[in-house]
Amino acid sequence: MQQSRSEVARLLQQIDQEYTAASLALSGFAEGTARHLFITARMERVQEAGEALIETPGDTEAIPLIVDAMEEAQKTAERLKEAIDRDKAAPSIAVDSHPDAPLAEVS
Repeated sequence: MQQSRSEVARLLQQIDQEYTAASLALSGFAEGTARHLFITARMERVQEAGEALIETPGDTEAIPLIVDAMEEAQKTAERLKEAIDRDKAAPSIAVDSHPDAPLAEVS
């Protein structure tokens, strides 16, 4: 039973990571075919993990777990996107090599 739980946890973590990566790629830096292939590969892995998860506890138990994992992954991706956008909007700071030098904004 413990092995079954750890397998379920591993598959849910894989779904979370793959879905988060695919979601981030939708607004990421890659363009065109490369981005499409990346997203497709990630979503195929989500599907494979979901299918394996269904085989472990059964579809009645697995489907709500999969939906929850994907919803959480989407929330994670949105938080990461917001953090990236905040970092892009923040001014860069240059530090002089002297320890007593004041910080200066760099545009």
